[in-house]
Amino acid sequence: MPNAEPCRSGERGVALGAAVFALAVMGGLVAGNFMTGWLEHQSGRNTLFAVQAAEAAEAELWEAAAAAPRGALAALVPGGAGHQLEAVSFNGVMVQREIVRLTERLFLIRVRASRTDAGGTPLAIRSLGLLVKFAADSASAVALVPVAQRPWVQLY
Repeated sequence: MPNAEPCRSGERGVALGAAVFALAVMGGLVAGNFMTGWLEHQSGRNTLFAVQAAEAAEAELWEAAAAAPRGALAALVPGGAGHQLEAVSFNGVMVQREIVRLTERLFLIRVRASRTDAGGTPLAIRSLGLLVKFAADSASAVALVPVAQRPWVQLY
């Protein structure tokens, strides 16, 4: 039997310490990758919520222009309080709409859409505005049409 060298007292436990250190490094790498994946997932969800709010706001902006009550708009005072249209809610998105008279023929339609969770907490909010004016349509009635140059604006 060959002579095995006895362990020196300073080398005991080095392999265990190295193994624990290697496991800690690998655990840190796994945790870092998990955190990156989780942040990517949250970022994607937040982008989805923002897009849902933006699309709802834009759709209701044009809907408000088409369905605005002409009689109520004619009674609005320029620079005065606006006319609140009925709020719309669907699939976790709540949209509030208002029409304000700026001058005799010019109006601003303001829309605020908010994507909410099940508890009603806003996850994303988008506010848009549309400048419209009175114009006579083919049936000799009065209609709201967007102004020719840059009618749509993002509100903050």
